[in-house]
Amino acid sequence: MVLKQVVEESLDPNAYAVVNGAIPETNALLNEKWDKIFYTGGATVGTIIAKKAAETLTPKEILPAFIEQLKIAMAEFFPKGQKLSPDFARIVNNRHFHRIKKMVDDSKGKILIGGEMDESENFIEITVVQVNDTKDSMIVDESFGPLIPILAVDSVEEAIKNANEVHSTPLGLYAFGSKAETNKILNEVTSGGASINDAFFHGSIPTLAFGGVGDSGQGAYRGKASFETFTHRRSVTTTPGWMEKMLAVRYPPYGDAKLKQFRKMSEKKPNFDREGREIKGVAYWLSFLGALGSEGPQGALFRLAILEKVEKLQQCNKCGNAKLGAGSGFWDAFLPDLIWRRRE
Repeated sequence: MVLKQVVEESLDPNAYAVVNGAIPETNALLNEKWDKIFYTGGATVGTIIAKKAAETLTPKEILPAFIEQLKIAMAEFFPKGQKLSPDFARIVNNRHFHRIKKMVDDSKGKILIGGEMDESENFIEITVVQVNDTKDSMIVDESFGPLIPILAVDSVEEAIKNANEVHSTPLGLYAFGSKAETNKILNEVTSGGASINDAFFHGSIPTLAFGGVGDSGQGAYRGKASFETFTHRRSVTTTPGWMEKMLAVRYPPYGDAKLKQFRKMSEKKPNFDREGREIKGVAYWLSFLGALGSEGPQGALFRLAILEKVEKLQQCNKCGNAKLGAGSGFWDAFLPDLIWRRRE
């Protein structure tokens, strides 16, 4: 009550008001439209306020303040005006001057900043145009010039919808906002590259891969990406003679047994379980079995015996009946058979 009294006695009541209350009063305030809501308190209530604010805060109403900041920045960059500034470039030639000029002339939007043009110098001032829809000439084509079209929206979802409608696979994506907002944009808009809370910063780092996706380009270059772009990855396999017995499934005559074995050899399965733990299958054991045994039939039989035992062990493991380790009894049954086959 003291704060309410101080505010009402010291400040203009037409501009400032204090409302004391609890949940009903707070809900009533949140139902009104606000340009800004400042809240201090717990996370639970903060979440409720943020959700409600998203329904009533209108980004379109922020546009005037944004335009004002653009004007301040331009005055700082070009204190004597853009045309007199040695830092402001001209359009490369007359053909492109008229191309960019036509985009502005054909627009149904409203010029908020700039608009000055001088054909004798191929000069076009930075021109900010507020457009009404995604079909506007300022939106449909890339200007490659000093044009800034603005299409105001009421939500991030609407911005994402518009972006995907205009170009679903742009070369660059420039998302501004909170981490939650920019993450949502990155997840729902595909692009060749992206700069968060900046413009084209990812394109200025020479070691980062740069390239398009979809109809904005294929592949990437710069740094390691340039080397990989012009490198062909050639796959080479070498089949040792001792594997021929194992690969006999490839040759006729064919039957159900061979078909079953072929499926076991060719079917792809994840090398990890639902908990993310690596599954050491036949391919894993083959990676070091190549060094076991000797050349010839005896070495091949030795390796086949190991594979048979490993497969049986895996089947037992799936049922939870066996484990590979000391004291499991596996090696007691495994080694004598291997020694016998090896001596044979």
